[in-house]
Amino acid sequence: MVLEAVLIVQRRLEDLGYVRGATPAMNTRSAVQADVDSVNVLYKFLNDAVGTYMRTCEAILDAPPAALRRRGDMGGHSQSHPQDEESYSTSLMHAAEKFLPVYWQIMHLLICLCRDNPAILRAAHTRVRQFIDSPDKRSKEYEPELGELLVVAALVFACQDEGLLPSKEPAESAPDPPPRQSQRLQRTPGSRTNTLLRTPSKRRGASVAPSLAGSSASQSSKDPHIRWSEHFAGPLLQEAMTRGAKSTVEHSPDLQVFETGASPYRIMRTFQHCRGPLRQLALQVSMLAVFNYFTGSQPGPHHQQIHLDRSFGNPPPEAMHALTEEVKVVHRLSTWGELFTKVQYENGKAWNEDELSAALRQCMLLSEQRGYHTNQHRHGDARSRLAQIRERKERDWKRDHARRVRNQR
Repeated sequence: MVLEAVLIVQRRLEDLGYVRGATPAMNTRSAVQADVDSVNVLYKFLNDAVGTYMRTCEAILDAPPAALRRRGDMGGHSQSHPQDEESYSTSLMHAAEKFLPVYWQIMHLLICLCRDNPAILRAAHTRVRQFIDSPDKRSKEYEPELGELLVVAALVFACQDEGLLPSKEPAESAPDPPPRQSQRLQRTPGSRTNTLLRTPSKRRGASVAPSLAGSSASQSSKDPHIRWSEHFAGPLLQEAMTRGAKSTVEHSPDLQVFETGASPYRIMRTFQHCRGPLRQLALQVSMLAVFNYFTGSQPGPHHQQIHLDRSFGNPPPEAMHALTEEVKVVHRLSTWGELFTKVQYENGKAWNEDELSAALRQCMLLSEQRGYHTNQHRHGDARSRLAQIRERKERDWKRDHARRVRNQR
C-alpha cells in the first residue's frame, strides 16, 4: 500500500510537469508548488486507510461472539467467555498488523518530504493554523473531511517535535515559545494493563498516550507551535459536533425545538446519533498519540527521523498492541465526558450539563446557518406539532431511562 501511494504521488508530480532537479517549464507550476499540491494525495490516502481500519475493527467488535454463534443463542442470554474475548482480540491484532505499518510508513514519508521541502510543512502548518484562528474557514467548503485535517495536524505535531518548524514566524517579532517540558504519560480511561509494555523503559500501561499539548502555551496565534489541548482540540470538536447535527436532526427532528438550561435528553440523544464519526475522530487522536509516544521517546535532536530511519518506518510490536487496546476503549465510548477525556479536551471535561446542552444547541444552530441541515419546523403549526412530539418523546425517554437506572442497581 505504501509503494502504491508513492507511485501515485510520482505520477501526480509528472502530470504537473515536475521532475526533481529539473527547471520548470514556462507557464507551469513551480516545483515547490507541485510538491505542496501532490502531497494532498498522501493525506487523502491515509485518511481513507484509517476509515477502512475503523470499519474493520467495528465489524469485529460488533459481531456476536463465536461461541454464541455456535450455540445459536442470539438473544443475549448467554455471556461471552474469555475465549471469545481472546478471539476478537486476536482479530484486532491482525487488523492492526496490517494497518499500522501503513500509517507508520506514510508518516515517515511525509516527515521526510517536509525535511526535503519545507514548503510542504509550511502549507500544512498554515492549514491547521487557519482552521484554529478563523472560525469562518472551518466549514466543509474549506475542510471537507475532518479526518484528512487530522492527518495534516498529525504531521504538524510530529514535525514540531522534530524541530522542523522555526521558532518564530517570518517577519514577526513574537517571543519565543516557552520551553517544552517532558510529556506526561496518560492512561486512557477504561484501559487495562498491557504486559507487552512492561519494559525497563519509561513506558507503562496498555493504551497509554502522551499528552498531545504542551504543559504551558501562549494563547496568542503568533506562537508558531500549535498545542493540542489549548489550540486545536476545541475548534476540532466544535466542528465535529456541528457536522454531527445533521445526523441528529435526521434521527431526532424533535431536537430542533430548543429548551432552556440542562437537557439530559438532548445530551444522550445527540451522542447516540453522532457516535460513529466521533469514535473515528477519537481513534485518529489515539493513533497520533501512539505514534508520537513510540517515536518520540528517544532523546536528542531529530529523534523521530532517526528512530523511523533505523526501523525502516515500521512500528514496534508494542505499538500494535497499544493501538489494539485503544480501539477497544474507543469502541466503548458512550458519553460526552468519556469522549472529552479520550481526546484530552480539558474545557469540555469541566462542562456541566447546562453548559454542554448550550454548546449542543449552539452547534445545531451553526449547522443550520452553514446549510448542513434545514429546519423545516421553524414557524407556525409545524413548530407546534414538533414541540408536542418533543414533549412526548422526552417524557417517554425519561421514564425508560429511570427504569434502566433502577435495573442497574
